[in-house]
Amino acid sequence: MSRTLGGRYQLADFLGDGGTGDVWSAVDRVTGRPVAVKVLRPSLAADSWLVGRLLQARERLGALWHPSIVPLLDVVVDGTDGTALVTDLVDGTDLRTWIATRGPMAPAQAAEVVATVAEALEAAHRGGVAHGDVKPSNVLVPPPYGGQIRLTDFAIAVLVDGGSEPTAEGDVYALGLLLRDLVPGSPTLRGIADACTLHDPAARPTAADVADRLWKVIPALASPAPPPEFDGGRAGRRRTAWLVAAAATAVVLIAGGIVGARAFREAGAESPSDVFSGPASTSAGAPDLPLAAASRDQPGAQEFVKFWFAVLTYAQQTGDTEPVSAVTSPSCTQCRAAFETIRAAYAGGGSLRGGVYVVRSVAVNDLLNLERPVYEATVDRGARSTVDRNGSLRDTLPALSFSNCIMVLEWNNGWRVFEVTSRGCVA
Repeated sequence: MSRTLGGRYQLADFLGDGGTGDVWSAVDRVTGRPVAVKVLRPSLAADSWLVGRLLQARERLGALWHPSIVPLLDVVVDGTDGTALVTDLVDGTDLRTWIATRGPMAPAQAAEVVATVAEALEAAHRGGVAHGDVKPSNVLVPPPYGGQIRLTDFAIAVLVDGGSEPTAEGDVYALGLLLRDLVPGSPTLRGIADACTLHDPAARPTAADVADRLWKVIPALASPAPPPEFDGGRAGRRRTAWLVAAAATAVVLIAGGIVGARAFREAGAESPSDVFSGPASTSAGAPDLPLAAASRDQPGAQEFVKFWFAVLTYAQQTGDTEPVSAVTSPSCTQCRAAFETIRAAYAGGGSLRGGVYVVRSVAVNDLLNLERPVYEATVDRGARSTVDRNGSLRDTLPALSFSNCIMVLEWNNGWRVFEVTSRGCVA
């Protein structure tokens, strides 16, 4: 029987029991976009305290963006049909099921999966959000040779369980458990897992450290030929690493950056060679323009500003500046300089690490006019590092916190940024 939630989401196929509720594929009747809908169990939907927390967390969780994060798109509270969480519809199999049906992963496979999850957590942690429930059932493995490993259900289990607020250190501990469960017999990976699960949270590496370390050891772990089962969104880079390992060359290609050396030394992990960090995978594509950001009114402009910072973050993480350039006027001098910096960082095999933007609020500035409205965005930006093709740190850009960025917009068959007048916001 056909069922619609909140008058907007048309349920289609039952996908399974998500623990806290049933998961369905659905279609957003407003945008036509396929989505996944988790309908919470009636006992949870009837909990007004829980529903309130979900609504409060909606904006914060919805602001997360990374190619390996399944974003929260909406929270539906319907007195008739219940409470539901709406996310992207992702093609793939959860890691728990994948292992149960296919058996243990090879060490290089497992290292790639956990490294990708760690990168997703790094982006979330820079945005002030911890996951709180990192486990195999919340990691989605894509179909053979296509897609991206994805992390889902950010903080939802903790909200439902009414537990304490999740922490970045707790997420790293969970990464260690995940790695230990996937490959219990690898000394190298066991050393990294031990560092993640140190008793003192302050002594553990960060999620960024874990990702860097894992990408570094993959060439030494890789077998002569890649297994056919999956592609975590880094197929080109990973297949190159397998060929390099098979040829026993001294060239190493995967990730570089700053490693939490003290924590790893304490755990007794091996120290592999320095390695190369190229552009992040763009297989998941840039963020889509939200429907609300397409309207020529004040709310639409405010949503557009949030979207613009999301595609700017995407550019910094991938080196692909086309999506953000498409919604930016050529007259924006600060924007143009920032895009050139991003392209230069990725030229020749370098990369940028960090630099994730989180928009706290967007307010109408006193200079508002109909032709070129002015908005004040309060944003945070994580610290950003530039790494060359040899894995060496070239320079860093400090973090911003509660920075006020004055944005001038214009309408040209849709909103675009005409100028950013505040210095340093989009460097």
